[in-house]
Amino acid sequence: MDKINIQIYQIYYQNDQQNNLDINFTPYSNILNNNPDWHEYWVFKDAYEKGLHLEADFTGFLSWRFNEKTRIDGKRFIEFIRINQHDNYDVYFINPLPWDLDCFDNIWLQGDYYHKGILDFTQNVLGKCGININLKEIVHDKETGAYCNYWVGNEFFWDEYIKFTLPVYQYLSEELTEEEKDFLYSDSNYHISKNYIPFIMERLFSTLLVCNTDIKALGFKYTMEETYRLTLNNYRVVRNNYYHLNSLLADYDKRHRDIETYAKNMKDEVARLNEINQEINTDRHALKHEIAEHQLALNDLQGTYQGLQDQYQQIEHERNELKQACEIYKNSHAVRLSNALGKYPFLKSTVNFIYLLIKRVHLFLFKRPSF
Repeated sequence: MDKINIQIYQIYYQNDQQNNLDINFTPYSNILNNNPDWHEYWVFKDAYEKGLHLEADFTGFLSWRFNEKTRIDGKRFIEFIRINQHDNYDVYFINPLPWDLDCFDNIWLQGDYYHKGILDFTQNVLGKCGININLKEIVHDKETGAYCNYWVGNEFFWDEYIKFTLPVYQYLSEELTEEEKDFLYSDSNYHISKNYIPFIMERLFSTLLVCNTDIKALGFKYTMEETYRLTLNNYRVVRNNYYHLNSLLADYDKRHRDIETYAKNMKDEVARLNEINQEINTDRHALKHEIAEHQLALNDLQGTYQGLQDQYQQIEHERNELKQACEIYKNSHAVRLSNALGKYPFLKSTVNFIYLLIKRVHLFLFKRPSF
């Protein structure tokens, strides 16, 4: 691969800042500073619209404080890009606050610590711009996290960057509600700006790297010695991070105690439920025994019922036989004669007399004493 053409501009806003510029970069005057609230982003947008990013393979616009903040010179940064150019990265960047990536899960949580309210405000703005990402849940590491606009990108990256950031710029410039304006232009608690604009816009770079996985990015890696020098140079930041970590530690300790209390309560609740379960098992055993006894009684009742059923069928059978016998008897000559005589009482008396007479003759004839 041929040696790539790298063009890095260094922005200055006042003439006296030229003394701090790196000889390896090209000075870029922004003394007129037509829109100072936007800091570097106004330069990015203006340069992109003019097509300056197309004049080299890789283009970047760094602030006049680059050396002061990063503690490396421009030559070292350019060498870093050239050494890795064969891996076809789209953007190279350097993060002068590497320890913040260890203290916070992402740059927005860090931003909310130093600039209260910036996270929720930006989350709302991104939603209105149609950018669907949860700023509290994303994670930044050394390959995606940067707290300054110290990056150099190719044409593809510039196109993606402007496409991602321009809707946010347009909303903040033209569509804010009065309440949103009051917040955006309130004191951001930082010495370089009295509004939140630069701190929102500079964090969109790292947010883009997480959102757009088509972008191949590489972050500069500090040596241990360089990290030590950075720490000395940023004592105030490190001190604040120490307080932040202590606060987090105290919060975690409280959560740990709460979890221990919750675990103990759960243990007691489990013991109570075990006792209830044992009582239920005891009751279940007694109920099972009672059900068995009732089943035996039910079986006995079923046997008794079956016996009564058999007796009923026998009685029913005998009743039918008796009924048939009554029918036969009803139709006999004797019964019909008796019924007929019942209609004529005098005949009945005569027949009774004849019957008694016959009976006496029979006795006389067959039961006489022998001589």
